[in-house]
Amino acid sequence: MSDWHTMDTAPKDGTDILLLLNSVGAMVMIVASYCHDRSNRDCWVWETLDGPLYHRDLPTHWMPLPELPCGR
Repeated sequence: MSDWHTMDTAPKDGTDILLLLNSVGAMVMIVASYCHDRSNRDCWVWETLDGPLYHRDLPTHWMPLPELPCGR
């Protein structure tokens, strides 16, 4: 698996990636992509499968998603 990268190098083309957030003293990982906020066309946000990531703790690092296991 790849190493973690700083957010200034994160892809902003809609690619799903793994994000690391430091949330209230705990490290949290989520899958998200960078895209237009559907409620505000002038705004770009990190979006998860559940919708825009309106989280008080912004991502600090990212890495590409791992490859799927063979045969899937």
